[in-house]
Amino acid sequence: LHEGYWLDVGTRARYLQAQSDALNKTFACELRGVVSYEYSSCSAKTLIDKNVEISTNSAIGNSVLARDVKIKSGAKIENSVVLEGASV
Repeated sequence: LHEGYWLDVGTRARYLQAQSDALNKTFACELRGVVSYEYSSCSAKTLIDKNVEISTNSAIGNSVLARDVKIKSGAKIENSVVLEGASV
């Protein structure tokens, strides 16, 4: 039998819940990116993966930014998962 954290991530809501649980350390996991408060205007955690570009004047909070994401100046991102290679 499985012991520990498990969540069916077959819906968008559940997928977002799993990302939030990882950021809030609801379960033991190793995050591959950098958890940062630096870019957040709402003082929430953000997981930043490799090769992410974040322009000035952006507000990011309680979100996951996957590899190769580009965040442009003026972008506001909260409670989101931005998938690999996306530009916002």
